[in-house]
Amino acid sequence: MKKPLNPYFQYIKHRRPSIVSEGSCNTVVEISKKIAREWSELSNQDKSEYNNLAVQDLEKHNEKKIEIKNKKPKRQPTKYNLFMKSELIKMKSENPALSHREAFSKCAANWSKAKDTVEIWKSNI
Repeated sequence: MKKPLNPYFQYIKHRRPSIVSEGSCNTVVEISKKIAREWSELSNQDKSEYNNLAVQDLEKHNEKKIEIKNKKPKRQPTKYNLFMKSELIKMKSENPALSHREAFSKCAANWSKAKDTVEIWKSNI
């Protein structure tokens, strides 16, 4: 998704076709210099039109971003996430004095043990 245009680029988008059709500038560099010079000479009142266009463009961009975000399906939690969530609840209820970091470390160690136990069990089959 493209970023919204700022006021200067709104002005470029508006002015470039007419400058090219005039034929007074032949290269991209000449066109760019002419547009830049015109922009610097514009009054704040004239620039406000392009500021408004930029704000509208930004609003459309943000709406589209939200729309895309809402359409994205949420990822399913992994086995590790599910294990850690239930294990943390159990660990905290058994040891309320434990800090979150300590509880998380113990849960991660339990995951590692559980994973090793399953692998050993699978290899014995």
